[in-house]
Amino acid sequence: MNFVFFLKKIFVFLLNITKRLKFRGILSKNMKKSFTEKFIEAISLKDKDQTWGSFLLEMAILIIFILFIRTYVFQLFRVSGPSMCPTLNQFETGCEYGNGEFIFVNEFVYNFLHKPERGDIVVFEDKDLGKNLIKRVIGIPGDKVEVIDGKVYRTNANSREKIQLQEPYLSAKNQGMTRSSKAEFIVPEGKYLLFGDNRLESLDSRLCFAHGCNDHNSPFIDLKDIKGRAEFTIWPNQRELESIDY
Repeated sequence: MNFVFFLKKIFVFLLNITKRLKFRGILSKNMKKSFTEKFIEAISLKDKDQTWGSFLLEMAILIIFILFIRTYVFQLFRVSGPSMCPTLNQFETGCEYGNGEFIFVNEFVYNFLHKPERGDIVVFEDKDLGKNLIKRVIGIPGDKVEVIDGKVYRTNANSREKIQLQEPYLSAKNQGMTRSSKAEFIVPEGKYLLFGDNRLESLDSRLCFAHGCNDHNSPFIDLKDIKGRAEFTIWPNQRELESIDY
Protein backbone atom coordinates (compact mmCIF):
# COMPACT_ATOMS: atom_id res chain seq x y z
CA MET A 1 0.00 0.00 0.00
CA ASN A 2 1.30 3.49 -0.92
CA PHE A 3 2.43 5.21 2.30
CA VAL A 4 0.88 8.58 1.45
CA PHE A 5 -2.40 6.78 0.69
CA PHE A 6 -2.18 5.18 4.16
CA LEU A 7 -1.68 8.60 5.77
CA LYS A 8 -4.70 9.92 3.89
CA LYS A 9 -6.74 7.05 5.37
CA ILE A 10 -5.62 8.06 8.89
CA PHE A 11 -6.51 11.68 8.12
CA VAL A 12 -10.03 10.71 7.01
CA PHE A 13 -10.41 8.51 10.11
CA LEU A 14 -9.54 11.44 12.40
CA LEU A 15 -11.95 13.68 10.51
CA ASN A 16 -14.69 11.16 11.16
CA ILE A 17 -13.80 11.13 14.88
CA THR A 18 -14.00 14.92 14.90
CA LYS A 19 -17.43 14.84 13.26
CA ARG A 20 -18.63 12.28 15.83
CA LEU A 21 -17.38 14.39 18.71
CA LYS A 22 -19.07 17.46 17.27
CA PHE A 23 -22.31 15.51 16.90
CA ARG A 24 -22.12 14.33 20.51
CA GLY A 25 -21.20 17.78 21.81
CA ILE A 26 -17.50 17.43 22.62
CA LEU A 27 -16.47 19.95 20.00
CA SER A 28 -19.50 22.16 20.22
CA LYS A 29 -19.57 25.23 18.00
CA ASN A 30 -20.94 27.18 20.95
CA MET A 31 -17.68 28.24 22.59
CA LYS A 32 -19.53 30.19 25.31
CA LYS A 33 -20.61 27.08 27.14
CA SER A 34 -19.21 26.64 30.62
CA PHE A 35 -16.74 23.91 31.55
CA THR A 36 -19.49 22.12 33.50
CA GLU A 37 -21.78 22.10 30.47
CA LYS A 38 -19.01 20.77 28.24
CA PHE A 39 -18.12 18.12 30.81
CA ILE A 40 -21.74 16.95 30.93
CA GLU A 41 -21.75 16.76 27.11
CA ALA A 42 -18.52 14.76 27.19
CA ILE A 43 -20.07 12.22 29.55
CA SER A 44 -22.76 11.66 26.92
CA LEU A 45 -20.12 9.79 24.89
CA LYS A 46 -20.19 7.05 27.50
CA ASP A 47 -22.48 4.15 26.64
CA LYS A 48 -25.10 3.35 29.26
CA ASP A 49 -23.83 -0.21 29.79
CA GLN A 50 -20.16 0.85 29.79
CA THR A 51 -18.23 1.01 33.05
CA TRP A 52 -16.46 4.20 34.05
CA GLY A 53 -13.13 2.40 34.02
CA SER A 54 -13.66 1.22 30.45
CA PHE A 55 -14.85 4.67 29.36
CA LEU A 56 -11.85 6.50 30.87
CA LEU A 57 -9.44 3.96 29.38
CA GLU A 58 -11.06 4.40 25.97
CA MET A 59 -10.78 8.19 26.18
CA ALA A 60 -7.15 8.02 27.39
CA ILE A 61 -6.20 5.76 24.46
CA LEU A 62 -7.98 8.11 22.04
CA ILE A 63 -6.16 11.17 23.42
CA ILE A 64 -2.77 9.42 23.34
CA PHE A 65 -3.45 8.22 19.79
CA ILE A 66 -4.37 11.72 18.60
CA LEU A 67 -1.32 13.26 20.30
CA PHE A 68 0.95 10.63 18.74
CA ILE A 69 -0.53 11.25 15.30
CA ARG A 70 -0.18 15.02 15.71
CA THR A 71 3.43 14.85 16.95
CA TYR A 72 4.94 12.03 14.91
CA VAL A 73 2.71 11.23 11.94
CA PHE A 74 1.21 14.33 10.32
CA GLN A 75 0.04 17.86 10.83
CA LEU A 76 -1.93 20.37 8.79
CA PHE A 77 -0.26 23.61 7.75
CA ARG A 78 -1.58 26.75 6.12
CA VAL A 79 0.74 28.36 3.61
CA SER A 80 1.13 32.10 4.07
CA GLY A 81 2.74 34.47 1.60
CA PRO A 82 4.23 34.22 -1.90
CA SER A 83 7.58 32.51 -1.22
CA MET A 84 6.57 29.15 -2.74
CA CYS A 85 4.65 30.39 -5.79
CA PRO A 86 3.85 28.94 -8.25
CA THR A 87 4.12 25.57 -6.46
CA LEU A 88 1.91 26.76 -3.58
CA ASN A 89 -0.46 29.69 -3.08
CA GLN A 90 -0.81 30.24 -6.84
CA PHE A 91 -4.44 30.97 -7.74
CA GLU A 92 -6.22 32.12 -10.88
CA THR A 93 -6.01 35.68 -9.59
CA GLY A 94 -2.25 35.39 -9.07
CA CYS A 95 0.14 34.65 -6.23
CA GLU A 96 -1.48 34.91 -2.78
CA TYR A 97 0.35 37.26 -0.41
CA GLY A 98 -1.77 36.40 2.63
CA ASN A 99 -3.03 33.11 4.05
CA GLY A 100 -3.68 30.60 1.30
CA GLU A 101 -3.65 26.84 0.79
CA PHE A 102 -3.91 24.17 3.49
CA ILE A 103 -1.45 21.32 3.07
CA PHE A 104 -0.88 17.88 4.58
CA VAL A 105 2.57 17.58 6.20
CA ASN A 106 4.04 14.09 6.55
CA GLU A 107 5.99 13.98 9.85
CA PHE A 108 6.31 10.19 9.91
CA VAL A 109 8.77 10.05 7.01
CA TYR A 110 11.49 12.05 8.82
CA ASN A 111 10.77 10.66 12.28
CA PHE A 112 10.96 6.99 11.30
CA LEU A 113 12.05 6.42 7.68
CA HIS A 114 14.80 8.73 6.45
CA LYS A 115 16.21 12.24 6.61
CA PRO A 116 15.13 15.10 4.31
CA GLU A 117 16.27 14.71 0.71
CA ARG A 118 17.17 17.19 -2.00
CA GLY A 119 14.07 18.62 -3.67
CA ASP A 120 11.70 17.91 -0.74
CA ILE A 121 9.26 20.66 0.21
CA VAL A 122 9.54 20.92 4.00
CA VAL A 123 7.88 22.73 6.88
CA PHE A 124 10.32 23.89 9.55
CA GLU A 125 10.39 26.05 12.66
CA ASP A 126 12.07 29.45 12.52
CA LYS A 127 12.93 29.96 16.17
CA ASP A 128 13.71 33.67 15.75
CA LEU A 129 10.33 34.38 14.18
CA GLY A 130 8.57 31.87 16.45
CA LYS A 131 6.57 30.29 13.64
CA ASN A 132 6.69 27.55 11.02
CA LEU A 133 7.78 28.29 7.44
CA ILE A 134 7.86 26.28 4.23
CA LYS A 135 10.69 26.01 1.67
CA ARG A 136 12.42 23.50 -0.62
CA VAL A 137 15.57 21.52 0.26
CA ILE A 138 18.40 22.60 -2.04
CA GLY A 139 21.40 21.24 -0.13
CA ILE A 140 21.91 18.39 2.34
CA PRO A 141 24.90 17.77 4.67
CA GLY A 142 28.18 17.72 2.73
CA ASP A 143 26.86 19.55 -0.36
CA LYS A 144 28.51 22.66 -1.75
CA VAL A 145 25.90 24.92 -3.35
CA GLU A 146 26.86 27.91 -5.47
CA VAL A 147 24.79 30.71 -6.97
CA ILE A 148 26.37 31.89 -10.23
CA ASP A 149 24.76 34.30 -12.70
CA GLY A 150 21.29 33.62 -11.36
CA LYS A 151 21.59 29.84 -11.51
CA VAL A 152 22.16 27.24 -8.78
CA TYR A 153 24.97 24.68 -8.91
CA ARG A 154 25.72 21.80 -6.56
CA THR A 155 28.81 19.71 -5.89
CA ASN A 156 28.14 16.51 -3.94
CA ALA A 157 30.29 15.53 -0.98
CA ASN A 158 31.38 12.36 -2.81
CA SER A 159 31.95 13.98 -6.18
CA ARG A 160 33.96 16.86 -7.58
CA GLU A 161 31.55 17.31 -10.47
CA LYS A 162 29.60 20.56 -10.37
CA ILE A 163 26.09 20.25 -11.78
CA GLN A 164 23.50 22.89 -12.51
CA LEU A 165 20.20 22.19 -10.80
CA GLN A 166 17.30 21.69 -13.16
CA GLU A 167 14.42 23.48 -11.44
CA PRO A 168 11.18 22.98 -13.42
CA TYR A 169 9.12 24.33 -10.51
CA LEU A 170 10.44 27.88 -11.06
CA SER A 171 8.13 30.24 -12.94
CA ALA A 172 9.31 31.94 -16.13
CA LYS A 173 10.10 35.17 -14.29
CA ASN A 174 12.19 33.26 -11.71
CA GLN A 175 14.24 31.21 -14.19
CA GLY A 176 17.85 32.36 -14.03
CA MET A 177 16.99 34.99 -11.40
CA THR A 178 18.34 33.39 -8.21
CA ARG A 179 20.29 36.01 -6.26
CA SER A 180 22.11 35.50 -2.97
CA SER A 181 23.99 37.47 -0.32
CA LYS A 182 26.47 34.55 -0.30
CA ALA A 183 27.87 33.05 -3.49
CA GLU A 184 28.77 29.72 -1.88
CA PHE A 185 27.23 27.51 0.80
CA ILE A 186 28.93 24.42 2.26
CA VAL A 187 26.25 22.56 4.18
CA PRO A 188 27.48 21.29 7.61
CA GLU A 189 26.53 17.96 9.15
CA GLY A 190 23.01 17.96 10.57
CA LYS A 191 22.05 21.12 8.61
CA TYR A 192 20.04 21.84 5.47
CA LEU A 193 19.98 24.61 2.86
CA LEU A 194 16.47 25.78 1.93
CA PHE A 195 15.27 28.07 -0.88
CA GLY A 196 11.76 29.19 -1.77
CA ASP A 197 10.44 28.47 -5.27
CA ASN A 198 9.62 32.15 -5.79
CA ARG A 199 13.25 33.29 -5.83
CA LEU A 200 12.43 36.96 -6.42
CA GLU A 201 10.30 37.22 -3.27
CA SER A 202 11.39 34.42 -0.92
CA LEU A 203 13.29 35.19 2.29
CA ASP A 204 15.26 31.98 2.73
CA SER A 205 18.80 30.64 3.24
CA ARG A 206 20.16 33.16 0.73
CA LEU A 207 19.35 35.97 3.19
CA CYS A 208 19.47 33.89 6.37
CA PHE A 209 15.66 34.05 6.43
CA ALA A 210 15.60 37.88 6.54
CA HIS A 211 17.69 37.98 9.72
CA GLY A 212 20.84 39.01 7.87
CA CYS A 213 23.76 36.60 7.53
CA ASN A 214 26.41 37.16 10.18
CA ASP A 215 28.16 35.30 13.01
CA HIS A 216 24.83 34.99 14.86
CA ASN A 217 22.48 34.15 11.97
CA SER A 218 23.10 31.01 9.92
CA PRO A 219 21.73 30.26 6.44
CA PHE A 220 21.24 26.63 7.49
CA ILE A 221 18.36 24.90 9.25
CA ASP A 222 18.90 22.19 11.88
CA LEU A 223 17.46 18.75 11.18
CA LYS A 224 15.60 18.85 14.51
CA ASP A 225 13.75 22.00 13.40
CA ILE A 226 12.36 20.38 10.24
CA LYS A 227 8.82 19.21 11.02
CA GLY A 228 7.92 17.20 7.96
CA ARG A 229 7.50 16.93 4.19
CA ALA A 230 4.61 18.56 2.35
CA GLU A 231 2.70 15.81 0.53
CA PHE A 232 -0.48 17.30 -0.90
CA THR A 233 -2.81 20.28 -0.70
CA ILE A 234 -6.13 19.87 1.10
CA TRP A 235 -7.92 23.17 0.43
CA PRO A 236 -9.18 24.78 -1.73
CA ASN A 237 -8.19 21.97 -4.12
CA GLN A 238 -6.48 18.64 -3.49
CA ARG A 239 -3.33 17.87 -5.49
CA GLU A 240 -0.09 16.00 -4.97
CA LEU A 241 3.16 17.86 -4.30
CA GLU A 242 6.01 15.99 -5.94
CA SER A 243 9.57 16.13 -4.68
CA ILE A 244 12.24 16.78 -7.30
CA ASP A 245 15.15 14.36 -7.59
CA TYR A 246 18.15 16.52 -8.54
